[in-house]
Formats: sequence, structure tokens, C-alpha cells
Amino acid sequence: MDLSILIPIYNSSSLIEGSVESLQKILRSENLKYEILLRDDASRDNSRDILTRIQNSGPARCFFSEKNQGLGFTLRQLMKEAKGKFCVYLDCDLPFGAEVVPKLMKELEDADIVVASRYLNGPAKVKLSRHIASRLYYFLCLRLFRITVKDIGSGSVAFRRDAVEKLNLRANGFDFHIEFFAKAVQEELRVKEFFFPHQNKISNSSFSLIKHGPCIVFQTLNLWLRHEKLLSEGRQW
Repeated sequence: MDLSILIPIYNSSSLIEGSVESLQKILRSENLKYEILLRDDASRDNSRDILTRIQNSGPARCFFSEKNQGLGFTLRQLMKEAKGKFCVYLDCDLPFGAEVVPKLMKELEDADIVVASRYLNGPAKVKLSRHIASRLYYFLCLRLFRITVKDIGSGSVAFRRDAVEKLNLRANGFDFHIEFFAKAVQEELRVKEFFFPHQNKISNSSFSLIKHGPCIVFQTLNLWLRHEKLLSEGRQW
């Protein structure tokens, strides 16, 4: 298996079928052996019914959590199920479109992790509050972990599975992103970020700046404190 597409699902019933169809169309033209994996995180809409129908008809493997576990848990479980040498994690709303996948794979030829970014070609077309919060969080992560990725929550990331398996990821929530890149820096993995046009459509993301933003900052600081404690004890994460 060349490529595993990993898509976490939460209340995404209106997007699932269209996104899977778009990905199939692109992937069939790339001459790759691929699989599409979707995992529902106990959605409250009819996402589970749609995934069951998709799985029964064949285009994807689908998995289900019986209770809501969080984005990080969902992604970690998808990584465990993946069979591909390379993996691409995508938000279900495909924020950069299915067309970003071939570009991600191309850029992965000389990297371990590749991120499609909204922030490398001038101001991104996002809400001003989101843009400001993203920039402040970027500087925090740069200061604490030397992470240079500007679009940490890109929602379109490719990686070599064998490289990422050594990271010992544990985060269950949105803090998965910072743990992912912080541990990649520690392991000296080759991380590349490139600009790709964001589709600027209405997002189906469950992330809320007001609800989740302060929590992520707290989790980031807690991760840094834990890291510093382990380093002082001569232990790895």
C-alpha cells in the first residue's frame, strides 16, 4: 500500500460523501495504491449511517468510537489502522481541496512531514480574530518548542508513517497538533511547509476559538512543563 488517507469525522454528515468522491477522483489519476480511512468520533448527526453505507459499498474503511474521545484520539487510532507507507491527514471539509494531495505527496519526497499552509503567501483569508490568535500561538510554539510551522492547524498534513511512529503520541484533543510537531522537532524529523490556496469555504470544523483556544494554550504550556521535567530527569517523552 502506497498511501493512506486519514479523515477524522465529527458531525460531518453533509460533507462525507462529497469529500470521499473528490478524493477518489484525484487519487485514481495518480496511479497509487491507496486506501481511505474514516473514523467517527461519536457524532450526534447521521454521520455513522453514512459511513456504514460507504463502507458497505467499498470505497473506504470506516471505524467508530462509541463515545466522544477527541481529535487526537481519533487520529491516533487512524494511524494505527493505516497500512500505507505514506499517510495524509485531512479535515473532512478538505480546506485545501482534494487537489492538495498530489502536491503533498510530491513535497514528501525529501521530507518526513509536509504541511499545506494558508500563511506563507501574505495574509490568509480567515477571520481577523483567527488570524491574530494563530500568529500569537505560532510565536508561543516557536519560543517553547522551536516549531517553525506557521499553520499548525492546517488540516492537510502528509507524513512518512515509519518516521511518525517513533513519536509516541498521546494527546487526545486539539493539542494533538502541537505534540505532533514538538516531538517531530525533538526527533529532528524533516518538516516542510508550503503555500497552497485555501478554499475559504464554510468550515465544518468542531474547533471553536473561544471554546478551545484557552484550553489549547493551557495544554501547550503543560506539555512544555512536562517536557522540561523529563529533560531535567534525563528521560525522553
